[in-house]
This record gives sequence, structure tokens and C-alpha cells, in this order.
Amino acid sequence: MTKIFLRPAAIGDVAFIAQAILEAVGFENPSAKIVERQIALCLRPDVLYSWRNSTMAVCDDQIVGSLTAYDGRRYCRMRKVTFPLIQEMCGVDFSDMVDETRAGEYYIDSLYVLPQYRKRGIATTLIRNGIAKARHLRIPKVTLIVNPKKQAVVD
Repeated sequence: MTKIFLRPAAIGDVAFIAQAILEAVGFENPSAKIVERQIALCLRPDVLYSWRNSTMAVCDDQIVGSLTAYDGRRYCRMRKVTFPLIQEMCGVDFSDMVDETRAGEYYIDSLYVLPQYRKRGIATTLIRNGIAKARHLRIPKVTLIVNPKKQAVVD
């Protein structure tokens, strides 16, 4: 069995978090410019994809996964900052996107595990940790939207 250690993300984890988020949304081989822009987003404390909203999974003395999640009560405020920045930086307009979460929900935005570490219980451990955080915050509902175009890997 793989020993999995979870810890809050640190500012030094932004490159991993940015790459994980990009892959989770479908960028298989993003350009250096796109990665640089995603890192800039992850460095901000006021956006959905901030390192401050992430938990890191560590195995074998290396980061192998991340979970980015947040309290739905903060979603609208962070969305108002995040989506205009994405449009400005990448030219992608999310302004018509339906809200992914709302107050009373804890939203799991991005879950990622390195391919070579999948099927070892890491994703399950990260999700359980997210659920525990929601319970600690007394948030009754945890949500996760799965992209049906991507194959789910159950571990």
C-alpha cells in the first residue's frame, strides 16, 4: 500500500497546481505561455484556482496529486475576479457559464493525480480530505462536476 501524506499547498507548489488544472480541463500539452498564465492565476489569493484553495498529495517524497476546492460562499466573489482575468490572459470567455457551486456547498474544482500514481487510492484520499474540510466548515454538501468527455479513473 502506498503511504500518502496530505498537506496544504504552499506558494512553491503553483507550477504543479497550474499544470494539474490545465490537464484537468483538457490541455494535454499546453504551451509554455499558457502554463505561465495559469501559474500567474494560481499565485493570486483571490481567484478560484489559487494555491490557497489547494491540498497536495505527497508519496515517495514527491508531489503526486492535488485537489483544488473551496467554500461556495466565496464562489461569486472569486468568479468575478477569475473569469475576467482568464478572458484577458487567454481570450477565453466564461461569462455565460452556469455557476458551478453556491452557498451551502463545498466545491471540488480540480482533482489531479500523476498518471504513474493512479489506482493507488490517492484521488480517493484527496476527495475524502475535501469532504472532511467541508464538514469542518459545517457545509452540508460537497459537489464535483465530472467532464463526461474525459475518462474517469477510479482508484
